[in-house]
Amino acid sequence: MDERKKVIAGLEARRQEASGSLNLIFEDFGETLFARIYGQGEAPAEPAGWTPPGAQEYLRLKKDIADSEQLIRLTESDTLRLKELETWVREKEDEYAVLAREAAETRTELGRRMHGDPAFAGITDSCQDRLDALVDKIRVTELKLDRVDGREGSNIFSWIGKSSQGLALRLFLGRDQANLEKAYENLGARLLRDENSGLVSGHEIADLVEEARGLEKKAGTLKEELDRLRSERRKLNGAFAAEGGAVRRIQGLERHIAHVKGELRIVYRRFGEEATDPARAAEFASLLSDDDRGVLEKSELARKTIGEYDREIEKLKTAIAIDDEKAGIEKMRKSIRDHQDRIRTAGEAVADLEGRIAGAEKRIAELERLL
Repeated sequence: MDERKKVIAGLEARRQEASGSLNLIFEDFGETLFARIYGQGEAPAEPAGWTPPGAQEYLRLKKDIADSEQLIRLTESDTLRLKELETWVREKEDEYAVLAREAAETRTELGRRMHGDPAFAGITDSCQDRLDALVDKIRVTELKLDRVDGREGSNIFSWIGKSSQGLALRLFLGRDQANLEKAYENLGARLLRDENSGLVSGHEIADLVEEARGLEKKAGTLKEELDRLRSERRKLNGAFAAEGGAVRRIQGLERHIAHVKGELRIVYRRFGEEATDPARAAEFASLLSDDDRGVLEKSELARKTIGEYDREIEKLKTAIAIDDEKAGIEKMRKSIRDHQDRIRTAGEAVADLEGRIAGAEKRIAELERLL
C-alpha cells in the first residue's frame, strides 16, 4: 500500500476529530448566544429589533420541548392521581358496602316490626297474607327439620335418607327466610317514603326510622362520591388506553424530546458557525462581547487547522493522482513497445514466407521446362 495513503488516512482522522471539536464549539456558542438573546425561559418572547438567523426554528423547537415536558409532567401527575383514585374507590366501595348492609338490615328490622302492627295496616295489608304464609312455612319447616335432626338412623341407608331430607329442608328454609327478609326490607323501604312520615310520628319505631333515614342519606352521599371517583378513573384509564398506557406515552414523549433536541443542536451549530465567521463579524457585532473573544479565537484556530489538513490531504491525493497518471502512461508506452515488437516479428515472418514462396515458384518454373 502506498505510504502516502496511510498518511492521508491519519490526516483525515485528525481532521474529523478537529471538525468534531469545532462543531461542539459552534453548538455551545450558538446555545449561549440564543440564551443571551431570549433568556432561559421555556417560552422565550421574540426580541425587539434584530432577529438572529434560525430564530423561528429555535423558538419552535424550544416550545415543542417545553410542551412535551409539560405533557410528561401531566401524565406523571395523572398516573399518581389514578393510583389515588384506585385506592379511594376501593376504600369507598368497602365503606359503601358496610353502609348499604347496615341500611338494608335496618329496613328489614323496620319491616319485621311493622308486620302485624295495626298502625301500619295501610302499608302491610297488600302483602300481609304472603308474609303470614312465609312465617308459617318457615315455622313448619323448622319443626320438620328438628324432627329429622332428632331422628336416629339405624343403618347406613336410613342415615343417608336422614341427611338428604335434612339438606333439602335446610335449602327450603334458607330460601323462605331470604324471601321473608327481602319482603320485610321492602316494607321498611316503603315506610321510609316521605308520604308515610305521619305514620311514624309518636310510634316506638320512630328512632329506628330516623336511624334508617340517616344511613340511607349517608349511603346516598357516599354513592354520589363513589360515582364521581369512578367516572374520573374511567376517563383517565380511557386516555391512557388510547395511547397504550402511561408508561408508553411518557416513553414516546421522551423519544420525541430527544429527537427535537437533536434538531436544536443543529440550529445551535449553524448559528454558532455563522456568529464566528469573520466575514460576518459586523452583523453579529452588537451581540458579541469581550468574553466571546476566546471562543472566536478557538474557532478560528480550528478552522485554520482543518484548512491545513485539507490542503495536505489534497496535495497528497494530487501527487498520488499524478503518479497514477504517470504509471498509466508508462503502462501504455510498454504496451506500444510490445505491439511494435510483435509487428516487427510479424514483418520478419511475412518476409520469410514471401522468400519461400518465391523459391517455390522458381522450382515450379524449372520443373515445367522439363515437360
